[in-house]
Amino acid sequence: MPDMNYLLQELEVWYVLPALRRALASELEKQGLLRVEIAKMLGVSKAAISQYFHKERGVEFHFPKSLNSKVSLSAGRLKNGSSLAFEMQSLLNELRNNGEVCNFHHMKEKDIEEGCNVCFSGSLK
Repeated sequence: MPDMNYLLQELEVWYVLPALRRALASELEKQGLLRVEIAKMLGVSKAAISQYFHKERGVEFHFPKSLNSKVSLSAGRLKNGSSLAFEMQSLLNELRNNGEVCNFHHMKEKDIEEGCNVCFSGSLK
């Protein structure tokens, strides 16, 4: 993607949400679901699932290993009928609250003014 000014929300859509879907897909497969079932559960195509597993999609944003247990819990809840919207929002909020999304924004956006508080994090980690 070319250098540009990013809105934080655009970065979430283009990078963070695909990374979360990729992590959930991996965890759901570990929990015994078939890829076709995972695609349906995550609301994406079978081709998208294939791209997640071949590391062609959702690979640029890296979240901390501390989130792995939460991804596993979310995957289990999805298997048991939880809402995808609820689980994705929960994981996204975790990444927002711990400053990971803000840090990614500052990494991608080179011209952020000093003292930026767009992410409302207070400081970079």
